[in-house]
Amino acid sequence: MVAALLTCELVAARGRLAQDFEVLRDAGRSNAAVVVDRPELPALPSPAPASAGPVVSVGVRALRPCLPGQPCVLRIQVLLHPAPFARSVQWVYRAVDRCTGAVTDLPGGAVEASAFADRLDVVQTVPLPRAQVLGVHGLTSGPAAAASQEPMSAPVHGRCPPAVPARAGDLGGMGG
Repeated sequence: MVAALLTCELVAARGRLAQDFEVLRDAGRSNAAVVVDRPELPALPSPAPASAGPVVSVGVRALRPCLPGQPCVLRIQVLLHPAPFARSVQWVYRAVDRCTGAVTDLPGGAVEASAFADRLDVVQTVPLPRAQVLGVHGLTSGPAAAASQEPMSAPVHGRCPPAVPARAGDLGGMGG
């Protein structure tokens, strides 16, 4: 009895597996264009120049995938022109809602760069604001204002929702 049930289950599973493999195989062969009705994300300009004064460049990246509205582990890297004295490097993270344009400065920090240091790397957990899609820049305020030129994106392949057309009753009293 058990053997008969196992045989029936294997036959049924083999049929489903064959169908699943066929769907996967055919998916890679399709020449049909994929239609996406969500707009591309708008370009996100950097909030400051790529370099300024002793700051050569600023980079920010997520150490694992991040989602808006959740804590995110970020690494900020600040490259410096070496100097014969110590100096403080301060930064914040600037989050921009890629769909609405709303800007939020998130807590960063400050680190003392030792004499002749040419780079700082700091890893920290940053609470991201809620949004559909975020772009996050690292932005130094000292020793000079410079910013990452490529934003970290959360989620990585996010898209804004399609615009919802206004209904006749939503025209604010016009025409009615």
